[in-house]
Order: sequence, then structure tokens, then C-alpha cells
Amino acid sequence: MKKSIIFLLTALIVSAAAWAGMEMTSARIYKKQGDLARAVDFYNQEITKNPSNIEAVFERGELLGQIAMSDEHVGVRKQVAGESENPKLALLEKMIADFATVRSSADAKMLKKLDKKMKAQVEEYWWEFYKKAVAADSVCRVAKTEGRLLDLRSQLEEGLSAAETAIKIDPPNWSSKFVYAQLIGYMQDDDFRVTDIDDSAGVILNMDDYVEAWYQAIEALESSSLKLDNPEGFANNRRYARLQLAQHFFALEQYLKTLQMADQLLADEPGLVEAIQYQAFSLATLAGDESRSTVERDSLKHVAITALTTAREANKDDEIIVYYIGQFNLQLGDTASAMTAFNDYLTIVPDDKDVLFLQGLVYLEGEKFGDLPKAADTFRKITEIKPDNGAAWTNYGIALIRQGKTVEGGEAMKKGKELGN
Repeated sequence: MKKSIIFLLTALIVSAAAWAGMEMTSARIYKKQGDLARAVDFYNQEITKNPSNIEAVFERGELLGQIAMSDEHVGVRKQVAGESENPKLALLEKMIADFATVRSSADAKMLKKLDKKMKAQVEEYWWEFYKKAVAADSVCRVAKTEGRLLDLRSQLEEGLSAAETAIKIDPPNWSSKFVYAQLIGYMQDDDFRVTDIDDSAGVILNMDDYVEAWYQAIEALESSSLKLDNPEGFANNRRYARLQLAQHFFALEQYLKTLQMADQLLADEPGLVEAIQYQAFSLATLAGDESRSTVERDSLKHVAITALTTAREANKDDEIIVYYIGQFNLQLGDTASAMTAFNDYLTIVPDDKDVLFLQGLVYLEGEKFGDLPKAADTFRKITEIKPDNGAAWTNYGIALIRQGKTVEGGEAMKKGKELGN
């Protein structure tokens, strides 16, 4: 009798264990047989019944990813995803959620067993979307230089969608965030306006998102292991991202933000030419803003001259840099430095009538720098470049008369009056 009771209890325990694993067993059998929808259904039942079954959570996530990525299972994908507008993405998101549950709930031994498989699957799927985004970036990069981005509307949308999916599959990965920001950037092109694209694919198109995308890319980069694994690669990528933002802010005339980004770049690389130029031109523009007080503008001009001088060391033939150095020095009363800069400028752009006119006035009216023969030569040159410039003829006449050449000077002034000052 005692033996019968023991046998009965044992049988009941075995039976209970069998029934407890029935859903899991069924899921595996249907998966093996290729009936993936029913396999998912039994995994769902097992996890609902036994939420702590981490192995079931892992296997469901693994299977959902396989269904999402296989073109052979389009029908199953739609069946399992239900009413989702994007069944592939919906199943991949469920896969990621299941894998996250495994990582947060599994014990060390179980996690060690499953983590390698999860990483391999995530990396494989991430790469599929990432390479599509990179391919779109490569095509758009060439098309932008050729001015035919509008011909690539569908490719750009597909690339953005692929980059966005890659980010969702592996959120910490900085590479997919970089290419996503890069793709959004093409929509800033003059030939490719945001209004030309709809958002039917769920792609973010607002240009504010371009800035946010680059900030997120930089944040992901700085949180990655690249800084330790490859310091040079880390520095190059961070520089590239910050320069994209500096260029964007400058193009939108957001000069304070441009300066902020330039300062960050120069903190890492004090001699970075591009950052120096963004800094210099932003300061120069702010210094020319007449809505600011005279004191503030003069202060900005001093700082701008320093930045422009530094920028010129890296690019001696940039006429815009040299022009601003001359203008600001002239406005601040440093005529000697201004004239030196204008002379340098005219070696690059010899026929600039506006700069010649400024020099002519200094030679004509400047006490310390007065030089009537030079004034006459300068205004005469302007009349040769632009014969209908009445002001140049008038000043040319004044310079001649002051030298005692009254007849010739009078004729020049007469012509200036006829043309108008």
C-alpha cells in the first residue's frame, strides 16, 4: 500500500511537470515543423503562464526576429504582427524587447548561455539595415555634388527608414545614428526641400531633428568604447559631427550657436582651420550687427580681428578674411593696420572698386596717411574700372586740384557732377 502511494505521487509529479512544459514543447515542435505562427502562439501561452521562463522569452524573441527578416515568411509576419502598419519593424521591436527582458532577468549562468546568441542575431540584423542606409548615403553624396538629389527621393526615404530601424535594433550603436543624421542633412540642399517630401513612411523631416540627430550621434559616440579602442577614430568622428553642426548653424545665421560649436572644436584642436573660420566669420557678422550697442560692436570687432588674424595664418589667400581685417581695423581707428590689410586684399582682388575707394579716401583726407598722388592714382584707377562712377571722378578731380592741376582736376569734377555723386 505504501509503495502504491509513493508510485502514485511520483506519477502525479511527472505528469504535472509534463503539463507545465507542454506549451514550451509544443512551441519547439511547431517551430521545427515550420508552423511559425503556431509556434509563436505557444511561446506566448508559455510566457503568460510562466513569465519567469527566460528561455521561452529568448526563443520567442529569436523566432520573431527570424520571421521579421525572412522574405519567405511575409504572410506569417503579417499574421503575427496583427494590425501593425510595418510588420517587420513591429516584430523586430518585440525581439528587442524580449532580449532586453532576458538580459535584465536571467541569472548569470543563463545569461552567459544566451547572450552570445542574442548579440550575434542583433548584429546580423543591424548590419542588414545599416548597410542599406550607408548605400543610400553614398548615392546621395554623389548626387548632391551633381545637383540631382530630387531624382533620389525614394532612395533617400528608404535610407532614412533603414537607418531608423538600425537605431531601434541597436540603440547604443553610434554608427547608425551618424548615417541617419547624414541622410537628414541632404534635405537641407537647395534643390531638395522638406516640403517636397511627405512623411507617409514615418520619416522625421523637420530640420530641428537634423540638429537633434547629430547631438544624439555625438552622445552615442562619446558613450561608446571607441574612445579607448581607437582614439584617432573617435576624434575624427566627433570632429566631423561637430563640423556638420557648425556648418548648419552658420548657414541658418545662428552665429552664437556656431561660436559655441567652434569653441568645442577648438578646445580639442586649437589649430583646426574650419573651426577658426567659423569662429572668425561668426564674430565678424555679429560685430557688424547695428542693432547692438557701439561698445558691444567694438568689443566684438577686437575679438573678431584676433580670430580673423588666426584664420588668415591658415589661409593667407582668403580675400574675405583679409577684407574684414581691414574693415574692422579702419572702424576701430587703426588706419595703419587697415591699409596694410587693404593692400594685401588688392593683391588678391586688384579691381575691387569699393576697397580702392576706401584707400583713396584715406590718401585724400587722412592726416597721417595723406598722399595726394596716391589718392589721384587710386581714384583714376576706379574710373578706368567703372567709368560711370561719379564719386570716383569727383574725388579724382579734388586730388588733382590739391596738387595744383586745376584744369585737369576741374574737368574730372565736371564729369563727376554730370554722372552724379
